[in-house]
Amino acid sequence: AMGMELSSERLNALLNQSTAVNLTDALLSSASKALGFSIKTADNVCASFGVVSTLAAAGDLSWSGVASVVGILRAGLQDTSYISGLDGSCVSNGLQALRVGLDALMAAGGQDSGAGLGSLLADRETVLRGLTTLYLSSATALSPALVVSDGMGADLLARRDGRLFGSNVSVSVDMVRLGLGAGQAVVSLPASMSGVMSVLLNGSSEFNLRISVSDYSPASGVLVARSPMVGVSLYPVSGANSWSVENLTEPVNITVPLQNMTSEAWGVFRQQAVCMFWDAGAGNLSTRGVRVVGVSRVSVVCETRHLSEFVVVQDTSVALPTTQTTGGGSTTTAAVGS
Repeated sequence: AMGMELSSERLNALLNQSTAVNLTDALLSSASKALGFSIKTADNVCASFGVVSTLAAAGDLSWSGVASVVGILRAGLQDTSYISGLDGSCVSNGLQALRVGLDALMAAGGQDSGAGLGSLLADRETVLRGLTTLYLSSATALSPALVVSDGMGADLLARRDGRLFGSNVSVSVDMVRLGLGAGQAVVSLPASMSGVMSVLLNGSSEFNLRISVSDYSPASGVLVARSPMVGVSLYPVSGANSWSVENLTEPVNITVPLQNMTSEAWGVFRQQAVCMFWDAGAGNLSTRGVRVVGVSRVSVVCETRHLSEFVVVQDTSVALPTTQTTGGGSTTTAAVGS
């Protein structure tokens, strides 16, 4: 109730931002303590997710607030002795709270000397794995996917089998609110992946799939994010960590929607476009095993031989060619840029 009141007062401009941030931090801290004393039933966990989602929706999260959001979600999923599954509404609240947290990180520059970005993102991955596993606990390969979409991205959760490979999976996003030129991200999985998965499945036939689209990218100097991050993960149905899928014989193609740009800005961008992925081990963005194979006005196709979270950036350090006319009427090309 306090969370709903705070959210309402903030949205109606009855509180200034500083006061709202402090109150939100205090309420999230109290929610975290309360959850620590509660038996982790589906009702209690989903109630806490609802509180977190309501508080996060007000848009006043500090770094410690983001850490509390992720911490509460993770605590709710640590002991599942009394939880056989979570419904779509509960999972949606959790996913939306995570996206609000990521948006707050982006607003803060994606980095903080005291909070530990790498640790926070690792905890986020733990939460995503738990939400995926519990929602899909009774699903089959023929069950419809759960798609949760809002103004900061979208998530697709589904139980699938070998028929997934050799096909495209698309996730629709709110292109207007996200400021994108295209309304979906598309993941093209090669048929040859079925061989890799048969080894990972070790006799099983089904697995869990998660595709995420998040309006977030860690700050990285000369690299300017020009797209949301598109993540692709495959999990065993048991709920263990996502499989490390890499060194594929055939690449996965990911069509990533681009932010809206003027024609002039896009003309520069297309010469500096780079596909990158979040290297969780190194704690930074990397180009290893990823490359651009197509650029259009509204999207970029990234080719990768491993699964991760991918983003299209503009590397402003790349020199741009320019054409100059000499006195004799001929032209010469030189590079400009740092």
